[in-house]
Amino acid sequence: MDSDLIAAFDDLAIRVFDQLAEGDKVATRRLSGGHHTGQFLDYPPTGRSASFTATTVDRIEVGKIIDHWSGAGFTAFLQKPAA
Repeated sequence: MDSDLIAAFDDLAIRVFDQLAEGDKVATRRLSGGHHTGQFLDYPPTGRSASFTATTVDRIEVGKIIDHWSGAGFTAFLQKPAA
């Protein structure tokens, strides 16, 4: 999904709130967003500012991500602005 984010937000910014590591796993809670200028999921570009939260867990082996799990909160992003 990271390449999808880069394509959808020309000014993509990611703010990490928390990052914890234990054993071979790293958990990250973040906010991602910017101006929605490209296709994202099934949504065509809106040109407006949009963001969403995500929590990810990565499993690391020999310095590489072997498994990746993610849960994202798209509710605010998917809501249309009031007319």
